[in-house]
Amino acid sequence: MNSPCNCALSKHILSAILSGIEGRTMMPSGMPVRPRCDVVSLFSLNVDATAPNLEQLVAEFVAVWAPVASRLSAVHAIVFGVFRLPDGRYSLDLNLGRGSAYRESTLAFARANGQHSIWDGRMSEVVETGLSGATGSTLTTPAEVEAAVMALGKGGTPVTKLGFTIA
Repeated sequence: MNSPCNCALSKHILSAILSGIEGRTMMPSGMPVRPRCDVVSLFSLNVDATAPNLEQLVAEFVAVWAPVASRLSAVHAIVFGVFRLPDGRYSLDLNLGRGSAYRESTLAFARANGQHSIWDGRMSEVVETGLSGATGSTLTTPAEVEAAVMALGKGGTPVTKLGFTIA
């Protein structure tokens, strides 16, 4: 087994899962935040909290997606999420914050990416996309995610840094 990642983000994600928390949004540094915008998943990985290799799964998720977040977060509102699913597993998410003025294009993107819902950070509620259930991210590589974020930022639907408050 590979050595687990010791970075703060991995520790915060693992801590959230092991504490049984319903959900947490955090900056790429691992600092918990409360979004004040719509949050849509770019990539999701579902994990079992009782998996014997949970620490390794989290470390591998962070190893792949933290560099993507680093590249994108200079211009875009990129956050990580950990959320308990109805079946007890946890969804590890790389997310994009978008203004609610772009809700329709955000929902269209989420549907195309197999997401059941987005998160309305201002109202602290789920906004369903119209899919009966999440089918999992159709975006599976860093290159696909980065291209999607750039495409969402064009055509009158700018993706800009949005406010987050410390949780």
